Amino acid sequence: MKKIVVIDDDSAICESLKILLSSVANVEIFDCLETARKYIRKEYRNIDLLIIDYNVGEENGISFYKKEIIKNEIKLPAILISGFIVTQLKTPYELNKLDNLFLGVYEKPFDFIAFRKFVKNFLENS
Repeated sequence: MKKIVVIDDDSAICESLKILLSSVANVEIFDCLETARKYIRKEYRNIDLLIIDYNVGEENGISFYKKEIIKNEIKLPAILISGFIVTQLKTPYELNKLDNLFLGVYEKPFDFIAFRKFVKNFLENS
């Protein structure tokens, strides 16, 4: 079975996504960025998808992804989720750059059924 890692400092979101996605993959959840970082460094070869929140602790999900995944040349596709992304990134250019970096950008609250379908389709075709 495929493996998904979810990183969100809101433990309720982590638990919700685990319940939502557990029928399509094994889901590991982290509400602490440092714990997630250690896990990913050790297990990245066994992870099929990363779902990360934009505001996660002291760092943001974009910088974490660039620093931990891209810089280390780890091939780990990711989805960015956030409750604030549209208000924090003002221009279409900034949003377009995210679309090129991530498989998708989902603003909370998002349609869980559509999100699950997107994740399931991605995992089935990867």
